[in-house]
Amino acid sequence: MVQANKLATLGQVTAGVAHEINQPLATIMTLAQNNIRMGEDNSDLKEQNLNNIVKMCGRISTITGELRSFSRKSRGTIEKVSVAEVIDSSILLMKYRVKANKVKLIIETIAPNVFVMAEKVRFEQIIVNLLQNAVEACEKVEKPCVRIRFNEMDDFFEIRVSDNGTGIPPEVRANLFLPFNTTKPKGLGLGLVISSEIAREFGGKLELEDNSAETCFCLKLVRAVEA
Repeated sequence: MVQANKLATLGQVTAGVAHEINQPLATIMTLAQNNIRMGEDNSDLKEQNLNNIVKMCGRISTITGELRSFSRKSRGTIEKVSVAEVIDSSILLMKYRVKANKVKLIIETIAPNVFVMAEKVRFEQIIVNLLQNAVEACEKVEKPCVRIRFNEMDDFFEIRVSDNGTGIPPEVRANLFLPFNTTKPKGLGLGLVISSEIAREFGGKLELEDNSAETCFCLKLVRAVEA
């Protein structure tokens, strides 16, 4: 079920990733055509074009690498995972959806040496699910905004994903983490259920904060013990 949900999510983000790849591809084609037209002249400009092509290829490689990693079956091994790395890769997968919906994404700064006990692929699955829900909740809002915030505790680390969208109806909120409970016309109602189960397997939990002015989901994971 976890893999099925991940593949369903993957299908939704793939179109955005494909669009994200088209831009650097178009740039590569333009730069290459410019070099052909320049012939033997303008060696400095040709070198600059080639350097930019290398950068664009690197960008494509990063995007497709994250997509491939996300689609891969998890190893199931709970280990020390960088929170910053997972947040960055999840945002990369959701970048086009965020831009397409004109959502303002505000992310608190997090140190690269913050680690939790998790499994990277499934950790990403939770964050992508939360971001996807937040972005979709903002579709009818005039100034859509999604925030990612962090809170360090003694034994746990909290990741809060909130939005200023239309909110969750009381009847849905009451059974939020039960299967097939959804407000989306084509939704399966499994994303939050599976995300909550993954968090529990990590020794943490996922919950909806009742006292927040925005819709805010809090993911609490066990902090990794420093070696």
